[in-house]
Amino acid sequence: MVGFLSAVISVLTSLKSLGFAGRVAYVAGLSIWTFLCLPTTPIELASGFIFPLWASTLMSVVGKTTGSLVALILGRRLLKPLVTRLLARSSGGGGAVHRHLVGELQRRPIQTMSILRAAPLPTPFKIYGLCLFHPDLVPVTTYFFVALGINTCWSLVWSLTGSSASS
Repeated sequence: MVGFLSAVISVLTSLKSLGFAGRVAYVAGLSIWTFLCLPTTPIELASGFIFPLWASTLMSVVGKTTGSLVALILGRRLLKPLVTRLLARSSGGGGAVHRHLVGELQRRPIQTMSILRAAPLPTPFKIYGLCLFHPDLVPVTTYFFVALGINTCWSLVWSLTGSSASS
């Protein structure tokens, strides 16, 4: 982990030296990283250490939210059949859970999406799980605001933590 973190710090230091272009590259890279369901915490911690707190938080929120939206949209269009098959194999179909979540999304969409996004679940379930539901149950605009809220909270936590590090 130390070697990985050293590499991340080196890359982020190089990006910082590029100014605005480096910040755009960080956002694009974190979007792809999020889309691929890779752990964002070490990246955001290092970002908080390298960039100013406000910049680190804003860039991380934009990157993670963009990656989450791309995952939802692409998941709906291209990956839904694959994800459905994998879910059927791993959990015996998940019929009861799926029905329960459909009911919760109908009654309390924002709370349900927020709980799923913030829950201690594996990242692929949090990012791609909602693509399995009908678009009327998980509208892109509602998902955007839920992801924005959750990502803002966590990005601020990790950026603050990274910014408080002395080395």
